[in-house]
Amino acid sequence: MKKTISLALALTLVFSGTSLLPAGFDAVDTAVTASAAFEYEGFVCEDLVSGEVRITGNKGMSGAVTVPSKIDGKKVKEIASGAFKDNGEITSLYVEEGVVILPQAFSGCVGLESVVIGEGCDVWGVAFENCTSLKSVAVMKDTDVSMGAFDGCDSLESFFCYKDSPADSFCSTLDIDPTYFDDGDISFSGVYDVFEFKAANGWSLLDETGKQIVVYITKYIGGDTHLDVVVPETIMGFPVYEISKDAFYVNTVSGQESIVSVKLPETVKVIDAAAFCRCVNLKSINLENVLSFGMSAFSETSLEKAELNKGLESINAGLFSGTSLTKIALPQNITSIPSDAFSNTKLSEIVIPEKVQWIGSYAFYNTMITDVTIPEAVTQIDEKAFGYGVTDLYDDLGAYIGWEEKKYDDMVIRGYEGTAAEKYAKDNGFEFIPLVKPKFGDVDGDGDTSVQDVLLIQQAIAGWDVGISESVLDVNGDGLVSVDDAILIQQYIAGWDVAGKA
Repeated sequence: MKKTISLALALTLVFSGTSLLPAGFDAVDTAVTASAAFEYEGFVCEDLVSGEVRITGNKGMSGAVTVPSKIDGKKVKEIASGAFKDNGEITSLYVEEGVVILPQAFSGCVGLESVVIGEGCDVWGVAFENCTSLKSVAVMKDTDVSMGAFDGCDSLESFFCYKDSPADSFCSTLDIDPTYFDDGDISFSGVYDVFEFKAANGWSLLDETGKQIVVYITKYIGGDTHLDVVVPETIMGFPVYEISKDAFYVNTVSGQESIVSVKLPETVKVIDAAAFCRCVNLKSINLENVLSFGMSAFSETSLEKAELNKGLESINAGLFSGTSLTKIALPQNITSIPSDAFSNTKLSEIVIPEKVQWIGSYAFYNTMITDVTIPEAVTQIDEKAFGYGVTDLYDDLGAYIGWEEKKYDDMVIRGYEGTAAEKYAKDNGFEFIPLVKPKFGDVDGDGDTSVQDVLLIQQAIAGWDVGISESVLDVNGDGLVSVDDAILIQQYIAGWDVAGKA
């Protein structure tokens, strides 16, 4: 980040009223360098002799404000007295770990509604006096709060902290009882960096017991300042677990959708309905750790590829509808492909997993798929799942005048006789090519079960690319390709009664 150097040199005397300091605190180091003041993303700062930074003011900051723990690689030691005094435009505040908040730093911020103070911070004197709209305060571990810090904050309704922490002792001066993070019974909102978030206890795939405090990203507020979004792994020390419904929906700034890429931490396991819907410039996002998707989570984006978690058991309607997706590998454990899941994409081929039982209406509508193999387990294929799309219409002068639906005359459905695949092909007038049920253990498809099939499985276990899908190599159907599959074939070759196959 660049910093703008002002012309005037700063030499600041620090507030030294010890009557406003919490017990046990020493007066702040008053020595500063004779360097110029500088600006950093709206903060007015100065360098200290210690090599740290002091925030002394702000340039008309408003809305959600995050005070960073470091600026240009230097630790932020403190927020000076009066740095944000009487700023009525700030609505929420997050102070990162280890920053001291000096008396009157935020006094008179009448628009401030929520404050989150990070771990190892200290709040001195009347730091937040007369913040008359302040409703919620959350204080992390090892952060001390002075008596009078929230004097005149008559709207304060909630105070979150850890039991028996320094902040817990402060609560005795308030007219409200604290809510303890330790008890897990919490739910409050705040702002961190370019995200609005909610911290709450609830069902979590991160904890074997299914219960823990996690963070939900509820809204992206970065506008066009962050085209490549990085979601943090933790906020306030709690794991970021979910991208909530509509969090990035129609991410528009001055009519132009902005975000291009998103990097998710391993902790994000849930992406809820329409979370990124209509972010038309979004081209990449890592999804390999996500275990649950809501409806239309990525519809009408520019995603070109998506790598899904191999353990994913279900996908939702409209998940990738209207994207630029050209290729995707569906996890082997999913049992259905719901309506519009991949409609209006650029897919030209798809492998339907062996466990899929239902393919919803318009699931692959208006794609480039003209040849598909349907597993025997599929018992239902709904309206226009395959073989239909749209074509644009133009007048004699080449002007666009609309569109009409078209049926793919070259559509081929491959499947087993007497199954939903044959019925769908015949009902829609598509060519049906019957498949011959493979002999048990014949993984190479040569019509015979032999040592060669055992060898292919052994090679696949060793990491070789044998060109055969895992669903075929997984002879015993346990979801894994292992020595058990090789042994099963050897037993079959030897004449054993392998589940009635011999």
